Amino acid sequence: MLKKITTLKLATYLLMKTALKAAFSLILTGVFLWITFHDIDWQSLIQTFQNTAPAGIIGGAALTIISCLPRAWRWRILLTSVSKKIRISSAFKAVLIAYAGNNIFPRAGEFARVVALTRMHPMPVGSVVASVIVERLLDMLTLLIFFAVVLVYTRDKIAHAFPGLESIGILTLIGLLVAFTMLIVLSIYGDHGIKKLEQLTSRISPTAAQKVSKLLHAFLQGMAGVKSLEGYVGIFVSTLLTNLCYVLSIYLPFYSFGFIEQYNLTLFDALVVMVLASVGVVIPTPGGTGTYHFFCSKTLYLFYGIPEIQALAFATVVHGAAFVSFFIFGGPALFRLLWTQKKEAQI
Repeated sequence: MLKKITTLKLATYLLMKTALKAAFSLILTGVFLWITFHDIDWQSLIQTFQNTAPAGIIGGAALTIISCLPRAWRWRILLTSVSKKIRISSAFKAVLIAYAGNNIFPRAGEFARVVALTRMHPMPVGSVVASVIVERLLDMLTLLIFFAVVLVYTRDKIAHAFPGLESIGILTLIGLLVAFTMLIVLSIYGDHGIKKLEQLTSRISPTAAQKVSKLLHAFLQGMAGVKSLEGYVGIFVSTLLTNLCYVLSIYLPFYSFGFIEQYNLTLFDALVVMVLASVGVVIPTPGGTGTYHFFCSKTLYLFYGIPEIQALAFATVVHGAAFVSFFIFGGPALFRLLWTQKKEAQI
């Protein structure tokens, strides 16, 4: 009886926690959408949509899907210590499921892709989760490095358009670089190094020490497959290719809106827009809805003098094309996965 009550309390707690996260996410989405769209001339916005050439938009959307291939390759490298039989096609499918899931609920896609991959290739769930944690850390580090590059050339513009973002970005980058340095050192010393760090941390907070130890073990487990120069080169190249696809997915739509001819925007400008728009994706809203529109449109408007209507139309179309593409290519597999999970839970 006591066990049933405890289980019920845990289930209630988890349900409330999920509900609060969902409510917070929706509130954030609503706030950013209102800030971005509340004083817009809708007729002019619709007219801008109608005057947009579709080729660049379609090409950009295709590249967002193609970007999942090098991402799948990188994930497969991280999982080589767990299983060498994982197919790129399986990892690719799981990544698409993740993006479709993130369109519905922030970060839910990460859980969905773990479930999807372990169904296609049975293996320890903890090891797959560890690889996902490493992947997210690599993504964040890459974004911050690109942000540092962009900051060198557009510091005044960033300070004007997004006050405080420079300080947050620099502090986060420094913190992440320190963390990665520590993780690399710990990976050399392995479990012995983690045990020493846990002993030191436990003097401050035993609970925090356990959490840090658990996270570090997950990192080491996730990095276990990268033991050779080939593995490190593969991760570097796959990360570079993924982000190249992201930049081109912004650059091609520039043609659709005439930004290259009218405002002389370059591939580097596409990188600037990609990096700052990605800040919006980091904020926990479904598929970056609202936050992406805000950061992308403000960058085009305040950095390059593009009229606000055109900037917002660009952000809306590019985001919408990617959003729909992920649902088309990842949605059916996601809903099959959810349906299977539901049926198994009922048995």
